[in-house]
Amino acid sequence: MARLRKKVVAAEVRAPALFVECEWVVIAIDAGIVDRILLASDTTARAVGESGMTLIDTGTGWVPGWDLDALLGSEAGRGSSWIVVRAPAGWPVPAFALRAGRCVCVRAMPRSTELPPGVVELGAGALRAAFATASIPELAAYSTGMVLDPLRVLTRDQLVRGAEELERA
Repeated sequence: MARLRKKVVAAEVRAPALFVECEWVVIAIDAGIVDRILLASDTTARAVGESGMTLIDTGTGWVPGWDLDALLGSEAGRGSSWIVVRAPAGWPVPAFALRAGRCVCVRAMPRSTELPPGVVELGAGALRAAFATASIPELAAYSTGMVLDPLRVLTRDQLVRGAEELERA
């Protein structure tokens, strides 16, 4: 009698994502590059001039930070959390922070649809895809979500300025 072989079926594996409220949308960020999440109300922060940059005390050191709502064109200073992101080797700073709303949950990155370039003006390809929130129970109250690549949010000039401010701190 011949043995039947099971056909190997590749399972779709999606990286875990951190889902964060922003003023008008839910943002999904690759959880693998998030170093820590801090409550804005419990975090020591110092504004740096008129640049929109803030220095954030993470508890283990200072990092430059920017308000994600402001970068998305909304009112700054409303976010309740700081998301500290590890920067790749060779960057001017080892980490940076983005102020955003409440961190809702961590789940598998949802299926998403790529956005055409320039739909939202934020870094080169920082908002790269959109996804439906209805299939994620914690996000069902939102109409849509967007996948954010935090490593593409800031310009090289912003990062260099952040490194310079850290040296002075």
